[in-house]
Amino acid sequence: MRRRLRWLVPIAALTVLGAFSRNALTTNGGSTSFEAAYLNEGYGSKSPLLLTLFPLDGAAYAVRLPPGLPGDFNLVAFGPDGKAIYGQPITPRPQDGITKIEFNPPRQSTVPGTVGLGLIWHLAVSQESGRVLAAGWSKKIGSAECGTFEIDPATGGFRILRAGVFPGCGGGGGPVSSDGRHGLTYSGKKLGLIDLETGAVQDITGIDAGAWSVGGTWLSNCTWSPDGRWIAAIRDGRILLIDALDLSHRVGRGAADRGNISWSPDSKLLLLSKSQFSCGLTLYSSSLEIVYVETGKRKIISSSHCQVAVPNIGWLNAPAIR
Repeated sequence: MRRRLRWLVPIAALTVLGAFSRNALTTNGGSTSFEAAYLNEGYGSKSPLLLTLFPLDGAAYAVRLPPGLPGDFNLVAFGPDGKAIYGQPITPRPQDGITKIEFNPPRQSTVPGTVGLGLIWHLAVSQESGRVLAAGWSKKIGSAECGTFEIDPATGGFRILRAGVFPGCGGGGGPVSSDGRHGLTYSGKKLGLIDLETGAVQDITGIDAGAWSVGGTWLSNCTWSPDGRWIAAIRDGRILLIDALDLSHRVGRGAADRGNISWSPDSKLLLLSKSQFSCGLTLYSSSLEIVYVETGKRKIISSSHCQVAVPNIGWLNAPAIR
């Protein structure tokens, strides 16, 4: 069994607690090839979809999207390597699937095996295999069931990992780890970790899942690190990192507004929106803030000041899309 260094002070202090264990995340504060991205969605209005990138240092710039995207295009996920985004109409039709948008040059395609899915809440793409793990509705298994589904774009194969009736979704309605083995779920009123193959649930003790429920049905403010090692959650206005290998091991990373939180593809940085008093008189109410996972150090991305209105934020690989 791997040995771990233990913290010498309580996590509840919510201060910078030093380095992670040697076998956990390692970082030199890098992620320099990744840039924060924000998609301003039109939702059927005449306003065009606009994808803006905010370098950690330097001026913001816009990235072209392929023409002909539906006005109600809903961003579901950023790709695991930062080279693509995934989305679907907010009201999917039977012939709709998950759309993959790539850049330089801009192009879009339907992910094989995803036609017939309903509204998707969470989506993960495995960096190793390219498999798509989707949590939400599927019209392939009936109109009243939801859960977690695995799609192999190479073959178009579709497999049910967990499914059930709304609102429980068989325990498969929450974010899924990129290896497709575990998901986040409810265990009573507590946040739980479910083995998607066996259905066995481990309680994440002391975490009230209701804090992250949307309409009492799915988890929104919890997300897996791309390497599958950590779960980032916003609880009571604070960032909490939960060790997926040892659920009792947790690290505080300071305050956060309610909203989405996004890992950089290398699992070194967190991205979140931050309300600022100076944005009160503008159309956009927030800026973007990064958190260095290992140290807890924070930085406002200056080019994003008062430029963010909705939580469609993530990371893109700048050299691959410029």
